[in-house]
Amino acid sequence: MDCEGLVVAAGFIDGHSHHDWFMDRNDPLPYFDRYAEQGITGSIAGNCGFSGPGHPRNFVKRPTSGYKEDGLDFSRMDDWFNYMDKISPANMACLQGHGTIRAGLVGNDPAPLSPENMKEMLRIAEESLEAGACGISLGLMYAPGIFAPMDELMEMARLCKKYDKVLTVHPRAQGIVSTAYPIVEGERPHILKALDEVVEMGRQTGAKVHYSHAMFLGHKTFACNDELMETMMRAHREGVDISFDLYALDCGTSFVTFIMPDWYHALSAEDKKKPENLKKFKDEFEAMEDVNGYGYHSICIGGAGGYVEMEAYTGKRLVDIAKQWGMSNFDTYIKLVDLSHSQARVIMDGFYNDEIIEIQARHPLSQFMTDSWYEPESKQNEHLYSGFTRFLELCREGHGPALEETVHKMSGKIAKRFSLRDRGILQKGAFADIVVFDLNAVKTYPGKRSDGIQHVFINGRHVLKEGTLDRTLFAGAGSSMRVFT
Repeated sequence: MDCEGLVVAAGFIDGHSHHDWFMDRNDPLPYFDRYAEQGITGSIAGNCGFSGPGHPRNFVKRPTSGYKEDGLDFSRMDDWFNYMDKISPANMACLQGHGTIRAGLVGNDPAPLSPENMKEMLRIAEESLEAGACGISLGLMYAPGIFAPMDELMEMARLCKKYDKVLTVHPRAQGIVSTAYPIVEGERPHILKALDEVVEMGRQTGAKVHYSHAMFLGHKTFACNDELMETMMRAHREGVDISFDLYALDCGTSFVTFIMPDWYHALSAEDKKKPENLKKFKDEFEAMEDVNGYGYHSICIGGAGGYVEMEAYTGKRLVDIAKQWGMSNFDTYIKLVDLSHSQARVIMDGFYNDEIIEIQARHPLSQFMTDSWYEPESKQNEHLYSGFTRFLELCREGHGPALEETVHKMSGKIAKRFSLRDRGILQKGAFADIVVFDLNAVKTYPGKRSDGIQHVFINGRHVLKEGTLDRTLFAGAGSSMRVFT
């Protein structure tokens, strides 16, 4: 191959993904192809407390269509790795989701785990780590992780320390105020209190901790970025093994229930409908909107969650749906939750400004990720098309790290952080995951694939040639990235 004028690099690794949930689709290729077109050859899956594999038996139930119907059981992480080795288009490491185990044991019960359930949680988590999971993930803004007491979270951290693996944490709060902590005038912003929790887990247990998506819920929270970055650097200087990741674009995806406070999550379905509880929820959220600068206007319906009733509203902002229905923003939100049985996906913006992305991209503890996935027949998160190519654009435009550091933060640095052996490097004997791109030609477009990525090899298969994906070679090109330390 003639690579004159091009960059040859180790295949990119998405440092934060949820691709483990799409392995048992009838056709997994659409969930991976747009990432390969960005030069992404593998990913770290199982984030935010929720992994597809690793749960009590018979817990995870699939929808009725779009999934393989061959009785697949991924309660054991080992079985999932064995299965994906046969069919995955891309390489994948996987974290064990703490929330996945807890939900399987007790659902959304806010009470502390019984000794028997705690023992079973630790057994499943340890079994997954021994099978090659690259760590454990916590989702402290979502049920059921939102209910876990600190001693339970510390047990997860201690397991990670025992196996020398990473504890990733979706923090409890990402705004100046949240429902996660009491609101006290003049107190430390909640986003920083949530980071303090992550630091303390690493400090007390010695585990490697990773702060997931250092974003901000609302433009008024942007002022916390300097202290957020300095808090991590100070912890690092004091011996805490900490890192974080960030988006390249000002948007992200989550479930429609992400704004619900813990007390509301814990209510029964009947109690959630009581006027006094709805009013309390509404008043809390709208008060936080005033303080954080984040609210209904930032929420767009991204995916129907598998429910036909929701398909007409995908791609629409919540405030526009409210006008269409002639309802208040809050009542519209509750109706959308009900229509989708709490499964609708939302795309949110207002997480960053350009200055913050540049500061975080240059930070010595940062690495890159997309935190996105493909939604069939729905509005797509822009990171699906340009999550990594945008970082290359920022590099070329002088708004990111130098080329070598930019590539390192999306390949070798992630591989080293998660102990992925022989990945993220160009070296004899390493896996042949390679991307070839023209830095000067890299260009991103809204809602369309990026330009500039010329060739991609996954485990030696030339899956993207001169910008065109070979779907035959791509099918099954990937392999599991098990971690044994």
